[in-house]
Amino acid sequence: MSATSDQISTVRDTSSLAGLQQIGYTIEACSSHTNQHCPENILVNKPNDLSSRWSGIHHAASEGFQRSQWILLKLDTLAIVRAMVFGKSFKPHPCNLKEFKVLAGLTPQHMVEVLHAGLKDDATPESFTLEYSNRSGWINPCRYVKIVPIAAHGQGYNTTIWHVSLHGVVDPIQVYQANPEFSQETLALRTICSALRRRNLPYRSLLAQTGVYLEHPTVTLLHDAIVHQGNYEEAEAIMEVIHHRDNLIDIHTHWTPPHMKWELSSSHLSEGTEGISAPRPRGGHQLCVDHVHGSLYLFGGWDGHGDLSDFWTYIPSERRWICLSIDVARDGGPEARSCHRIVFEPKSLSLYLLGTRPSPENPDLPPESIPCSDFWLYKLNSTEIGQWKKLSPDTRVEGGPGPIYDHAMAIDTRRGVLYVFGGRVINYAALQHSDLVKYSGLYSFHIESGKWSNLSPEGVELPIPLRSGHSMFYDETRDRLYVVAGHHQQRRNSEVKYLSDIWTYSPQTKTFSNAVSSIAAVGGPGPGLAPRAALDSIEGEIYLYVSHNAATEG
Repeated sequence: MSATSDQISTVRDTSSLAGLQQIGYTIEACSSHTNQHCPENILVNKPNDLSSRWSGIHHAASEGFQRSQWILLKLDTLAIVRAMVFGKSFKPHPCNLKEFKVLAGLTPQHMVEVLHAGLKDDATPESFTLEYSNRSGWINPCRYVKIVPIAAHGQGYNTTIWHVSLHGVVDPIQVYQANPEFSQETLALRTICSALRRRNLPYRSLLAQTGVYLEHPTVTLLHDAIVHQGNYEEAEAIMEVIHHRDNLIDIHTHWTPPHMKWELSSSHLSEGTEGISAPRPRGGHQLCVDHVHGSLYLFGGWDGHGDLSDFWTYIPSERRWICLSIDVARDGGPEARSCHRIVFEPKSLSLYLLGTRPSPENPDLPPESIPCSDFWLYKLNSTEIGQWKKLSPDTRVEGGPGPIYDHAMAIDTRRGVLYVFGGRVINYAALQHSDLVKYSGLYSFHIESGKWSNLSPEGVELPIPLRSGHSMFYDETRDRLYVVAGHHQQRRNSEVKYLSDIWTYSPQTKTFSNAVSSIAAVGGPGPGLAPRAALDSIEGEIYLYVSHNAATEG
């Protein structure tokens, strides 16, 4: 079913539609939708039917974040989209789009922004002109259009789209005339000439006769220097021209941005019975990588009913889970827990585990009921494998952190030091008889001596904002500890502030430095929940994944 519209005559400002054809489309995909308000509803214009709309699943503002919503339209044919019309309900509605973006492209993976606008909260449909051209001035045809709602007129309401119609040029000859790059004849000639060139057969005369070029002339020079001449010094010089004079790398990156490719490594989930072959679904668990043996370790978590104490290893090369213990506590290890942290130490082939979250945290617990901060070691070497050792029943007694959760840990292998930063202190309110939330500071544990050091003692204010739910890792090449994002809350019922920064700590000078004050401002994701960061020390790149974007930047 393709989109239809019978309301064009009532559109506010119809000048952008003059001489354009309506472009048919279907719904390719969407982020989510409620049971009644499915995406196919926007294909027809029924302003008097309040159920004829698409709405994504709403996440309450009290949660502090909202899932990014989007709907993807697939055009019936390659076309040049010049304008789009948003239909509305017969009366103002709090779910109307106050702000939205539109992206367009030849594939869903390669799209660019063509519109950033908003709708008035009234009953009149609105028309918008789209601009989708490249740096050469050619108008780009597209096959996909993506609409990304950002905000609704009503605070706390989910966003709604009632009807969308697309308008532009669909005639193949006109599409070709607007941008010869995309004609079937041109693409066919390029494919043929490219195949001839790969086989070292004559192809230049064919290009000369048709006036079609195979690629940018400088790229052709690069091909000749490498393939035909084997002149790599000349090739390096041409690459400088490509990068600095012709700016082709930036142009290519802009129009063909990199995108992620996820591969499902293990799809089997157990039902939680004896003899299971994979972990059951959970949250608040911990994974760490043993890069020496090429395996992963998983411990604990929360399955919706209670904390877990099972312990697993995953062998990526075999795509196989192995259950090391169905109940670690029964085998002499730590009790069931969630929101803890676990890290791998490669020199001694050991895992270190610290922290737990009470389920649920009770601010009215008496101080004597607050759990201790136990600290555990698990050996992976051949002589001691399978053995858990309690390094400390309570690290706070030994100068380490108190009972915490959602903290971060990282290993400085060269110095043999484990760092612990941040995390929420358990039941601090019960000790102080207040609703203040307390966060832990920076501690170090010297592995050889077994001694803790408090690097942020009471009365010494750190320049870095304290936090929980952040990521942290140690970069051996630059001798820096990195702290990435997280969140902070002053009082138990106050608003959560989501952080979007990167800090570094120098073990040599024992000082913090603010490397990035706003990750979003330098092209990264906005602040959000459960950021996870990893370092590629060779390339000097940080990979950051944020599971949910915050509703407002902290």
